[in-house]
Amino acid sequence: MKVRKAFTERLKVKQDQKNPQRFPRFKKKGQGIDSFRYRQDFKLDGDRVFLPKGGWVRFINSRDIEGTPGNVTVSRRGDHWQVSIQTERQAVEPRQKITRLPRRIADAGNDSLHNASSTIGKNHAVVCIEDVKIRDMFRSASATSEAPGKKVRGECQNL
Repeated sequence: MKVRKAFTERLKVKQDQKNPQRFPRFKKKGQGIDSFRYRQDFKLDGDRVFLPKGGWVRFINSRDIEGTPGNVTVSRRGDHWQVSIQTERQAVEPRQKITRLPRRIADAGNDSLHNASSTIGKNHAVVCIEDVKIRDMFRSASATSEAPGKKVRGECQNL
C-alpha cells in the first residue's frame, strides 16, 4: 500500500548527522493513533493527493477545499487511513459576520414557522384563526379563586 510505504519511509533514520530524521513522537490523545504531516512538496488534484515517497493516493473528499492548502496530515486508526488538509484562507471581516447573524436568526424563525404551518395544513382539512386579545382577557379575569373577576365564568364557559 502506498500510504504504508510512505509511513515507513518517513520513519527511516537519515545518515546525515547534522539533521538526522528521528522517529515521530505521537502526542495525540489516545492510543494507537499514528500520523505524519507534510508541510510542503504535496500536490492536490481533485480526489488525489501526491505524497512525497508515497506517490499519488486517492481519498474521499468530504467537503470542498476552500483557500490555499497549508499542510497535509495522514493518520491511521486501525486499518483505516485519513487525510486531513489544513488550508489558509482570508478571514471574513467582522462587520460581515455581524450583518449575517440577524439574517440567520430571522431565517431560522421563518423556517420553524413555515414547518409548523405546513404540518398543520397537511394534517387538518379546515384551519380557523381567531384574533383574541389576551391582555384584555387577563385584565377582566384577574382575581383570586374565592372572588373571581367580572368575566371569569363567561370566559371559562366559552372554552
